[in-house]
Amino acid sequence: MSELQATARGDQSPFEALREVRPDGSELWDARRLMPHMGYAAWQDFQTAIERAKLAAENSGMSVVENFRVAPKVTGRRGPAQANYELSRYAAYLVALNGDPRKQETASAQSYFVIRTREAETAAPALTGPELMATALLEAAATLKAKDQQIAELEAPARAWNNLADAKGNYSVAEAAKILSQDPNISIGRDRLFDFMHSKRWIFRSRNPRGGWEARQEQVDLGRLYERPARPFLNSKSGEYELPAPTLRVTVKGIARLHDLLGGSGQLTLSDAA
Repeated sequence: MSELQATARGDQSPFEALREVRPDGSELWDARRLMPHMGYAAWQDFQTAIERAKLAAENSGMSVVENFRVAPKVTGRRGPAQANYELSRYAAYLVALNGDPRKQETASAQSYFVIRTREAETAAPALTGPELMATALLEAAATLKAKDQQIAELEAPARAWNNLADAKGNYSVAEAAKILSQDPNISIGRDRLFDFMHSKRWIFRSRNPRGGWEARQEQVDLGRLYERPARPFLNSKSGEYELPAPTLRVTVKGIARLHDLLGGSGQLTLSDAA
């Protein structure tokens, strides 16, 4: 971003080195640049922490649009653009708090943003020694309660999703859509799921005169889709038996893959998923 002035001091945290300043003086942290410094290698995993942070900001009455500015990033000479955000200090603070605490890098980010955000709010001189640690602990304790409440709110739909999905066999597309929609991050119906699978080249329009959908052979071979043979019927006009298109079914493995493609929350545990 050419119009931004990156600021850093050699004796500061690497998170300070990532801080950028707009011409109007407002600060930002580029989410894509911040990601590896919090111990994340995949954007999809890091985006989970961002989405939780956005929910926390919304619940606290802060503007998600202003604090999490959408800023797609194009790599190379051509697209497609990658999802990205310009995070305010407050947004970066929430992302750090909602990151994986098992990662050492995330723990370092939490310490940095808790302390620096506190300093920015109070405009007081930086604390040192035991006072610095005490402030960080107090801030962390205050956010844990809110975080626990968010987790509790997500547990109920997550349990429902797991109970429905943790099964064997195969399902109609309408049933699969209902199972997928138990995930709080997914909302989809039967017709939209047909369209989505068509867009991903899982299925195609049947050449059967009576219409319908058929599975592509590679998806059947992968164990994601199943075609239940239809029963022949007597055409009263022609007097001949006709065979309708097979009935399309989605396997447990197929639901697991669709859950991933649709941006599921990662709360799925399927015994047959691969």
